Amino acid sequence: MAKYPTFLRLVLLASGVSMLLAVTGVVMPAGWIDTGHRWVTGKPFPAMPVPFYLARMLSAFYMVTGGLMVLLSFDVRRYAPVIAYMAWAFIALSAIVMAVAVSVDLPLIWAAGDAFTAGPFGVIVLLLQWKIRRGDVDRGMAAADL
Repeated sequence: MAKYPTFLRLVLLASGVSMLLAVTGVVMPAGWIDTGHRWVTGKPFPAMPVPFYLARMLSAFYMVTGGLMVLLSFDVRRYAPVIAYMAWAFIALSAIVMAVAVSVDLPLIWAAGDAFTAGPFGVIVLLLQWKIRRGDVDRGMAAADL
């Protein structure tokens, strides 16, 4: 049944492409970062090098992760262990993001976008991988072929 590998490919591709859009955070003017920060917190973004560095580097990491997701989408069986690692990492990241947000008294809206998408994304990917493996086993494919 080819629908599960196709759906997993589409999930990885759509997520990867959306994460590649984080390139805007790497190159956007500082004023945009400040405006976004004011919108969420009501306070100005700290006008110091380290906060701007961290904001831009986080965007760069999203971009790199998105590129990896796009590459992984090309062969979901071959890259299954890496995809599974990524899914578990996203589930863990969801919990970590919420714990950090609570510990630093960050507005929930700031962390919710990451926490409430990363965890479900990981679960969806793992469920699709399970369905693919189950279908392959039902068709008699050898474990080495998975």
